[in-house]
Amino acid sequence: MIARLGSSVRREVCASESSALARLAELGEEALAAARSARTPLLVGRLTRAIDRSQLVVARIELRRPGCEACGIDVRADGTVLPFVGRWRRRALTSPGTLAAALAALAERAGLDAPH
Repeated sequence: MIARLGSSVRREVCASESSALARLAELGEEALAAARSARTPLLVGRLTRAIDRSQLVVARIELRRPGCEACGIDVRADGTVLPFVGRWRRRALTSPGTLAAALAALAERAGLDAPH
């Protein structure tokens, strides 16, 4: 599992897929707390513009399993969570929503029970 929260990167190894999904839920809660307090940066250059909070990814938590496609969640600054599959070409599993809905979509994709 690789978790990117802001500029920090954490790498963790989990014993099973269900424990990895539970850990993903814990890290997702941490990321949502950080997203609530995140400021929206301003891009400075020739043209200065504000980035919409729904487009700004505050954290990305990715699960990688041997022989399987990578999957994970993007936590956005507006508090929505987007589940995805794919390492290089990410494809959204559902539209952005709650952490519980994202975990349910990932669990369904992996054939596991979603953590509560």
